[in-house]
Amino acid sequence: MGWNPNGLIVHWPHGIKSKGGIRSQFHHVIDVAKTILDVAKLPEPTIVNSIAQAPFEGVTMVPTFDDAKAPETHTVQYFEMMGNRGIYHNGWTHLHQAPHTREGRPASAL
Repeated sequence: MGWNPNGLIVHWPHGIKSKGGIRSQFHHVIDVAKTILDVAKLPEPTIVNSIAQAPFEGVTMVPTFDDAKAPETHTVQYFEMMGNRGIYHNGWTHLHQAPHTREGRPASAL
C-alpha cells in the first residue's frame, strides 16, 4: 500500500503573492483550521458554550504560501480508519492495511 497524497488548492488573491505554485510540504486536514485562524489573526477558541476546549493539534500552512522551499512544520501524523493505520514522520510513511473480508469490512468488525 503506497502513499497516496491528496491535493489542496488555496486561493487568496490578496494574501498570496506566489501564483500557480506547487508545494510538497506535508500537511493534514487538521492544519486547515490553524491556517484560517492564522490568516484571520484570530486566537484559538478556549471556551465554547461554557466548555473548555483542547488546543488545536494542527500547524499553520501560511509559511508555504509564498515559499515553495519553506521547511516542513507538520512532521508527524498518525492515521487510522476502519482498521487501516499509518504514520507519517519527516517524509517517511508506514502504512498497515487490515485484513478485509469480501464485503470490504475489517475481520474484527464481523
